[in-house]
Amino acid sequence: IPFWKNPNENFSIAIGDIDFFKKINDTYGHNCGDQVLKSLSDLFREKTLGAGHVCRWGGEEFLFFFPKMNLDNAATLMNEINIAVSKCIISYKDITIHVTMTFGVEENDAVGQNQEAAHLPLLLPTL
Repeated sequence: IPFWKNPNENFSIAIGDIDFFKKINDTYGHNCGDQVLKSLSDLFREKTLGAGHVCRWGGEEFLFFFPKMNLDNAATLMNEINIAVSKCIISYKDITIHVTMTFGVEENDAVGQNQEAAHLPLLLPTL
């Protein structure tokens, strides 16, 4: 049954923002910024394969959706992604770029068992 047909399923969402992305565009140009977005998109698709979905949300933000995943598991996965981002080497022409991101994670507990956590987003530290 697809997720949207069963409103009683838990899910988690996360949003990530590339730190100082404007500085990358201003310093190296928008083509370089596009390469950063593409490289991170590839990394996110690889890391979320089979566990969830990811899409670009605005200029330098990405939205992650994890059906049937609780906050603990989503936070663990997002922490792994955060570490992978901090280790990612992005090449553009003769430039090597390292980026960091800030992520927030939240769970929707459809059956109401996690009311306290439902109002306290988990912010992962920038690495």
